[in-house]
Amino acid sequence: MKHTATLILIVFLTVLMLGCPDNKDDGKPAAPVAPVTSPTTTGTTPPTPGFGKTKFGPNNEAHIEYQCAQNADCTRYRLVQVFHIEAKSSPGKPIVPHNTALQSDNGVFGAPLASDDKGGYVVDRLVVTSDVPIDQTPFYKDSVTGTKTGPASLDDTPTNVKPGHIMFFEVCAYCLNQYNHLDPMTIVKPLDCISWQYDGDTLKSTPTTPPPATKPTPGFTGALKLWDKNH
Repeated sequence: MKHTATLILIVFLTVLMLGCPDNKDDGKPAAPVAPVTSPTTTGTTPPTPGFGKTKFGPNNEAHIEYQCAQNADCTRYRLVQVFHIEAKSSPGKPIVPHNTALQSDNGVFGAPLASDDKGGYVVDRLVVTSDVPIDQTPFYKDSVTGTKTGPASLDDTPTNVKPGHIMFFEVCAYCLNQYNHLDPMTIVKPLDCISWQYDGDTLKSTPTTPPPATKPTPGFTGALKLWDKNH
């Protein structure tokens, strides 16, 4: 036992004198140690969801733009626009049917049909007279379909409302993942809505202030269901 302890002590002293082979100083400077950093990600900033980039004016122009949130369960969506008209002398009372408050547009567009009017509210589905057959969807004509990386949008320049009247517009974004043709029994809640108006006297488009308390309004929903029933 004594001899074994002596042998272990000799080996230990030898290692101390020679040094560890893996850490032996060979006269060369030690290699620099690279700092540890956290991984970084690159890419563009995701678009801001909502109607934040919507613009009005300076005259009758209205550019409606809606961006869906990137984490939303929706990859394609479009805009539906419904309008009603009120006389300034009778605020809060929609004119029925709506087309009695419209002026002629010299046949450039066909106004929404009186048969699609629900209490003065009607889907603003402009019908170009050269379009055959008529597009049966309620989405605003020539509007841009939105994606997770690009907004849905529409551009409108109303001109044909009579003086002394205001056209009130309501625009809602609907996800196309859930349907392409609206069923009145299964119309889902829109992603979001915005309201604006056009004054027949000032000939200017502006946001509606304050906006409707309910989004969408009962008038919007009623017009949308009637459109689906008729088309």
